[in-house]
Amino acid sequence: MELERDKIIYGVDVFPDEKANGSTKELLKQPFQKYKRPRDIS
Repeated sequence: MELERDKIIYGVDVFPDEKANGSTKELLKQPFQKYKRPRDIS
């Protein structure tokens, strides 16, 4: 499968914590963390 480079969208949807996603240190840790189920924000 080949995709056009400008059509690829990257994201951190598996880790929805905006504060953690704003930290390079936390982003580098994410691949090694266990999966956490998303919580409802109410």
